[in-house]
Amino acid sequence: MINEIKKCQYCQSEISKKSKICLICGKRQDKKIKYVLIGIAIIFVVGVIIGSINGKNLLKITFINSTEEDSKNDNSLEESKKGTIAMNETETEKVKIEDIFYEKLITNFDEYKEKEIQTTIMVVSCVNLKDEYHISSSMDTNRNSLKVYTQDENDFEYGEYVTVKGQLQKEKDTYKLQNSFVVCSGNEAKNNWNKEYEEYIKYFSQNSEEVSYDNLMRYPDSYRGKAIILSFTVTEVEPDGIIFNGKIKAEMDGQKLLINDERENREPRLQQGDTVKAYAFGKGLATVEVKEGSGIFAKTIDTYNVPEISLRYFEIQ
Repeated sequence: MINEIKKCQYCQSEISKKSKICLICGKRQDKKIKYVLIGIAIIFVVGVIIGSINGKNLLKITFINSTEEDSKNDNSLEESKKGTIAMNETETEKVKIEDIFYEKLITNFDEYKEKEIQTTIMVVSCVNLKDEYHISSSMDTNRNSLKVYTQDENDFEYGEYVTVKGQLQKEKDTYKLQNSFVVCSGNEAKNNWNKEYEEYIKYFSQNSEEVSYDNLMRYPDSYRGKAIILSFTVTEVEPDGIIFNGKIKAEMDGQKLLINDERENREPRLQQGDTVKAYAFGKGLATVEVKEGSGIFAKTIDTYNVPEISLRYFEIQ
């Protein structure tokens, strides 16, 4: 169920209608406030009327005729306006909402932490715990996921796309969006995901390092989790299992390479014989077993290490 949006009673920021605390200014949203203000206004008006009847002046106005004083006041007013404008610009910059692909939020956490963020995720699980819904995204190449904590009453299923807004935080090894609410879901959220993913690919390609097979073999740990660009030819595509995706084997500079296709949307698919330029994360070295025989009777007769990558995007050459 999509949450309705209201404005904070204090800073006028957009928040969930069900939020009890504004995640921008941190003040509690109290429905009684408006009634108190109305009561004060009524008392004030009644007091003025009674005062006028009794010939008493409740409001005392002092007029200053000095031209010098007027000039000082005008200058002070201008300085006050400038200060207010500067403060508003700072506040606007502080609460600026950014539409960022969830994986970029995780890999660049220090850049976005404590900011109010809007992002779109593909739901892996949605659990109701103590009147708070925990929505988990799919995992990135380092097995990290983004968890969304919201009081919205939602029951999303696996594979659904959801656009959410909240404050990015991290607790131990858990990346989370706190004080969040659902902006939209369904086709609208999927369109948002596609736009965010396209922007992420542009960012990824601009911040990736071209790497040789020799460097992947010699410095596997240095390239683990690092954005890289490389070219290879696919030699074998294993079928997907019930739980895990099938491995993809390739050749790079005449040497063997192992590819994990961990994209959320795995289309277009790699096919045997494809020669591609790929954008990926390094995953270190993987052990390949050479077996003799087939089925449960197959025996491992040899092992060797090859570089392994996590595919993010590719261009067929």
